[in-house]
Amino acid sequence: MFFNRNWNKYHFLTIALLVKALMLLFLVHYHSQSDDRFLYGWIFEHNDYHYFLLPVDNFFEHGRYEYIPGQTFSGRMPGYWFPYMVLRFIFSKAIALNLLVIGQLVLSATSVYVLARTAELILNSKRAFYFTFWIYLISTFTSVFDYQTISESFSVSAMIFFFFHLVRYLKDPKKSTLLMAGLFLAWAIFLRPFLGVNLLLIPLLILVKYRKKFLRTIVHLIIFGIPFIVFESAWVVRNYKVNDKLVLLTTGVQDYGRVYSPGWQSVRTLFYRWGGQAVYFEPGMAKWFRRDPIEEPFTFPDYVFEGVDYTYQDIQNLKERYQAIQNLESDEEFYRQDSLIHWEAQGYLKSFQEAHPFRYSVWAGVRGMKRLIFSSGSTFLPFPSFGQMNMVQKGIKLFYSFLYYLLLAGIIPGLWLLLRRKDTRFYGILIAGLCIQLVLVISYYSQYQGPRYSITIYPMYVLLLSTVFVHFDRKFKILSKSD
Repeated sequence: MFFNRNWNKYHFLTIALLVKALMLLFLVHYHSQSDDRFLYGWIFEHNDYHYFLLPVDNFFEHGRYEYIPGQTFSGRMPGYWFPYMVLRFIFSKAIALNLLVIGQLVLSATSVYVLARTAELILNSKRAFYFTFWIYLISTFTSVFDYQTISESFSVSAMIFFFFHLVRYLKDPKKSTLLMAGLFLAWAIFLRPFLGVNLLLIPLLILVKYRKKFLRTIVHLIIFGIPFIVFESAWVVRNYKVNDKLVLLTTGVQDYGRVYSPGWQSVRTLFYRWGGQAVYFEPGMAKWFRRDPIEEPFTFPDYVFEGVDYTYQDIQNLKERYQAIQNLESDEEFYRQDSLIHWEAQGYLKSFQEAHPFRYSVWAGVRGMKRLIFSSGSTFLPFPSFGQMNMVQKGIKLFYSFLYYLLLAGIIPGLWLLLRRKDTRFYGILIAGLCIQLVLVISYYSQYQGPRYSITIYPMYVLLLSTVFVHFDRKFKILSKSD
């Protein structure tokens, strides 16, 4: 085991930061060879930069927080852009952006130690700490976002800090600990709004666990919710002032103009319900429809055209019309044509629902789960296609794919081992609930099920594999006692 028993937390934090920094240099080196969207030499300008941080830049340059000139913007919650705005009040754009990404790196490194401490608390095992620390530290599945201008890195760190304080509360029910858990969960929600489902699950589980102390638990849960209530109230008031309407989370994709026009939203809903890829920057139906040349053929599943009122040629014609209107200069004419595409796609959607109700309601979500969970585990490595990789890149790719599927393989036995012991049963229920609810929400209520949506539950996979590891000795016999 790669550790020294005399190390304290500062040793582990230093190691985590050094390894994360080296990993960042490695990723930036390869990524910069295939992409020119790098700022200041090492910060990758993700596409979502324009939605998160560009409105802040516009605020400091033009005095208005907006994405589209002349239009107020509430398309993203302020969990990511607000820290950047605070930094911009003090520093220039260059310094503020560098500090923001350095903050991502530091919190990401810290979260490695915190996740390992969480495993130690749950399993009462130093072996769990060491195993979790090293496995999570070497993983690139989440680290690849540490140098990108997107909220993923902060959201994973926030969820780990939230879960750590929640476990501490379950060990010793103090109001201050639960308040800290609520604070980090609130930040996580403001980074990734779909994490808001935890505001329903966590209080319910806590209330069930401490039902014999009902009144005290209610008081604790109110304290748990205070950070979100305060932040959400400020956000709602701001939105009402600038939009003159109630906006609880975001205004949705209508704030992005032509990028997510009503016509496109209906088309991607159609593709999602067909069980296909509805995101235009991933290989699949949506990319074919939106980005590939008009004459490019595409093979759809046979059932898509069985018992419905449309044909392949209808979809091809719809694609040609959609691509043609992208060049219109007049917004008025664009949205007029886009509206026709919207209603035509809605008609095809209704026809498919009537012909294939099971595929429409259930199977689409199952296919979404497959895209969300069963990725290669090395999806985001900045390498070319496998056939074009050199031997080193292929080795790295295969290693991280193996690691990811090893973690997936540990989910069921890890949960079983937690649930079979009385002292860890509630943690098993908690982890299972966190994973299942997010998978269901993303698979059935989101039209994008890319692997990066699952990175907030990826640390739970590490914890579950750690559970398997510490419960088996070298002969794969279950240990009767905690080490």
